[in-house]
Amino acid sequence: MKVDLLLADAATVADGKLNALGIGWDWIVPGAPFSVCGVVHIPWDQGREAHTLSLELLDGDGAPFVLPGQTEAFTATFKQDRPIRETINPAVKPGSSLTWPFVANFGGFPLAPETLYEWRASIDGHHEEHWTLPFRTFAVPPQLREAA
Repeated sequence: MKVDLLLADAATVADGKLNALGIGWDWIVPGAPFSVCGVVHIPWDQGREAHTLSLELLDGDGAPFVLPGQTEAFTATFKQDRPIRETINPAVKPGSSLTWPFVANFGGFPLAPETLYEWRASIDGHHEEHWTLPFRTFAVPPQLREAA
């Protein structure tokens, strides 16, 4: 399998397609809304299985991110409700790569300023090193510090 991960200003999935605005950046303002989105490329022979995608947020040291007031590491999980081959057009030829778009939208996520983070994807409990999306946070702008 292959996973493409992107940061976006906003994103949705509709009719099996990923729709995103402002994609491909790697800096986030702490507390600002953002989306983690992408596409999982599923080999044809694995398209009859329902898969689970997990996104973990790690800090720059590789430690799991824990939301304030929580004890468990933050994870976004996506489960297919049915195998992907059941959802595609019958005209798609056997052997084709199948795509599964996904979106996780976040508003006001409590990230520390001037910090390195990384989203890490795994599918069915399996992770590959290139299924990651590193990003940094900006310093909090003075107008937001004053409002807090």
